[in-house]
Amino acid sequence: INEFIKKSTIIFVSTCKGAMKICLLLRNLGFESVPIHGQMTQVKRINSIAKFKANEQNILVATDVASRGLDIPGVDLVINYDLSLDTKDYVHRVGRTARAGKSGQAITIVTQYDVEAYQKIEAAIQKTLEEYKINESDVLRYHERVLEASKIAEFEIKKLLDKNNKIIDE
Repeated sequence: INEFIKKSTIIFVSTCKGAMKICLLLRNLGFESVPIHGQMTQVKRINSIAKFKANEQNILVATDVASRGLDIPGVDLVINYDLSLDTKDYVHRVGRTARAGKSGQAITIVTQYDVEAYQKIEAAIQKTLEEYKINESDVLRYHERVLEASKIAEFEIKKLLDKNNKIIDE
């Protein structure tokens, strides 16, 4: 995120709770972000999109509710924080950037548990995706800050959930 600080970014996650957690984590690290997910009211979704489009918030943390059907021009970067298990959803997610002849970038975070799904995506799009090189020392430099921000986000999200783990407050 530090490398793309001024870029318009959509971070895709797999769950509503995950969207809230990543949004809170980013805010705890000093980044401006807004969530959009299926447990939000339509009014709150529209407000999040409006803030993102107006560059009031340059990071949108989204579930697949934002992968299709929204007109969001000028997205510079898509990050697949959680890899989509559906190749069509993957294509729609990364299609949020590089629209109308503009350039853009998509980064997918892959763990050892995602390799099979990742290979299916490469087979479906008939392309070997290139590795995004990052210096391990750069990652380790922020490790403690991110861990602390994550703990705070976990604590904050517990206050936002009801007994059924549904989000009751944004």
